[in-house]
Amino acid sequence: MNDEIKGQVPLAFLQLKDNNATEADKQRVANEINFTVRQEVGPIARLEGVLYVQMLPKTRTGKVMRIIMQKIMNGETYKVPATIEDPTAVDHIESFSLSNNYAEEVFKPDQRYKGNTA
Repeated sequence: MNDEIKGQVPLAFLQLKDNNATEADKQRVANEINFTVRQEVGPIARLEGVLYVQMLPKTRTGKVMRIIMQKIMNGETYKVPATIEDPTAVDHIESFSLSNNYAEEVFKPDQRYKGNTA
């Protein structure tokens, strides 16, 4: 997603199998994902946030339409391709777009998190 200072920042979209996850569970998962990104990519890498969604826009072959999601979140115009599996998934992502103040729904990872110590 576009950022005024950094140019672009990563925002993770997660679709949980268990929709009954608590806020604490969602925050823990956001922290774990960010920790893994920092371990694998490097300390300069970090997620801007994690957005939990009910469905992701996919093609009929199962590929996630990342470009469509990026354009939606940046408030850019886009065209839904004919190969989309479920057009309502685009509407679902749109409900989180910048114009709808998605920031309230984003889980911001704790940048000081040092991994699961259990």
